[in-house]
Amino acid sequence: MDTAFKQFVEMLHPSFERLMGMTPLKISDLPSRLPEKCIYLLSEGQNHFYVGRTRKLRKRLRQHSIASAQHNQTVFAFKLARETTGRLASAYSATGSRVALMR
Repeated sequence: MDTAFKQFVEMLHPSFERLMGMTPLKISDLPSRLPEKCIYLLSEGQNHFYVGRTRKLRKRLRQHSIASAQHNQTVFAFKLARETTGRLASAYSATGSRVALMR
């Protein structure tokens, strides 16, 4: 295994443990100063729904939660829509696309 890749893989589990050990926050409770790059976890209680990464956390969370967001900005919402409609597989045709789910 490539040495650089192996080091990266070895850093994953401690990072995962830090993420899982963090105190959950609501968007309104985010501190004014945030790291430039971060990983975030959307949860409800002990149910973890979505993990994402971003360079602008406040903006990204807003995109997840506003009705005017475009279909390419709301990955989490479309995951929920697919589960609700039973259309779990990604589709590359007009019938099962994100645009169709938006309708």
